[in-house]
Amino acid sequence: MGLRIVGKSIIMSMRTKRRFIPFVIIYVSLIVWLSFILEQTDLTNIFTESERENLNMLLISFSVSIIMSVLYVQIIIYNRKKEIVTLKCIGWTNQDIGTLLIGEVMWVITVGFLIVFELLIHHAAVVSYYWHQNGSSANWDMTKPFLSIPNILLTLLLFVSAQLVGVWMIYRKIAKLRPIVAVRVMK
Repeated sequence: MGLRIVGKSIIMSMRTKRRFIPFVIIYVSLIVWLSFILEQTDLTNIFTESERENLNMLLISFSVSIIMSVLYVQIIIYNRKKEIVTLKCIGWTNQDIGTLLIGEVMWVITVGFLIVFELLIHHAAVVSYYWHQNGSSANWDMTKPFLSIPNILLTLLLFVSAQLVGVWMIYRKIAKLRPIVAVRVMK
């Protein structure tokens, strides 16, 4: 049942384009920002005085991703309250509804990362094509992507860990939502 619920969450998230597209764009910009900061930061000497500014920017970008996660979860729960109540009335458990909502959040992150990977591939191809057209193979280091794959994967790990706060809020809000009371309030 869990895989079927995740499939339904992907379909549900794609239907709400007013929410889906802006948050994908926001997540893409946050992914690029966090990856760029990781690219600038020497992680082996992160606590030295010279890396303090990069550490501060890393903490700020991680905090912004947590705030965006919490905001997105709040928007989802607010807009899907009737659907959640209906699902609870027909016998869905809190865990099933949580899986549905978590699947929606994770789908937005996945689409954001796929867009970032696509942008990196196109950037590397355009730069490589440009340098080879000019016959300048001496500057081969200029054709490497501006963000490295390990830093993007580390960003993915940081984003998923930032989503844990949003996941915790999902389960807390769903557990508090009682179907009978919510149906009476929505009339």
